[in-house]
Amino acid sequence: MTAAVMTSAYDYLPLLKQGQWFSQLSHELQHQLLERASLHKLAANECIFARGDTFNGLFVVVNGLVRVVGYGHSESGKESLLALLDAPEWFGEISFFDRQPRPYDAWTVNPTTVIQLTPQVLDSILATNPDYWRQFSLLLIHKLRLTYAAIEHALVSPTISRLAYRLLMMANSPSTPQPTSAITRRILPISQDQLAHFLAVSRQTTNQLLKNLEQQGLIKLHRNNIEVLDMKALEALAESGAN
Repeated sequence: MTAAVMTSAYDYLPLLKQGQWFSQLSHELQHQLLERASLHKLAANECIFARGDTFNGLFVVVNGLVRVVGYGHSESGKESLLALLDAPEWFGEISFFDRQPRPYDAWTVNPTTVIQLTPQVLDSILATNPDYWRQFSLLLIHKLRLTYAAIEHALVSPTISRLAYRLLMMANSPSTPQPTSAITRRILPISQDQLAHFLAVSRQTTNQLLKNLEQQGLIKLHRNNIEVLDMKALEALAESGAN
């Protein structure tokens, strides 16, 4: 059987409806967005937008993987991985609301397809129906709730639980409300240096913690990536530190 070839944003409607935010939009708004959206097939390591860029639209991943990176305020310009986004995860909403320069970079990890809603399309839709602003605001609120949950977890949990929580968040896309048991394993393209930066601990400590998880059968370490083997056990470890 020949696989279907996706040629327009509309082809991804069933996938987008699996996402928490898009599924809650009115039927009318869903179709307005897809009618005027553009589809982009990108190679690995392509920049979708960079920190400091002007707003170029709202995006959603429909195939592949996008890494969101920042550089802090250090002179070294060392990259810090902020998030890994897969389908059907939306991104770029911060600059959509305030029209300020992009606060982070977005790069493809592998061959990736994204849907783009340009500023012109968004402004035209909202000018016609200002009530849609509330529906768009729910996307930002959803991300804000996740951010506060991550901050709270970081403040009250031991390092091993924070590590498990971070791996869990990267392995399970927050835009798709699916049970953890639905995902059996996931390759996370993140280095130990990046994880150490996430956790604000030394690389040596991070390596020891990862080796501990590997010995328990929760993960497997590879060069520049981590394979999650047991999502349920990882979830239990993450939750144990917050109790």
